[in-house]
Amino acid sequence: KNYKTFLEIDKNTSNICRVYISKKEKENFYLVNNKLENYLGIDQFILIYGDICRPELLIEIEGISDVKKTI
Repeated sequence: KNYKTFLEIDKNTSNICRVYISKKEKENFYLVNNKLENYLGIDQFILIYGDICRPELLIEIEGISDVKKTI
């Protein structure tokens, strides 16, 4: 839910969502992909199969945006 809020910030099309799925979850790749498509929408993320920074995580989500706000 936190990431979906990020996607809606100013409806900025520069927002990028990268989701990493751990190698030990290889059999769940398509399940995770389908869940993300249903929740975030098609073409709203990139799903990458590979290493994750912490071994106890099954997936890791990273967001990038070029939105510049002044406070």
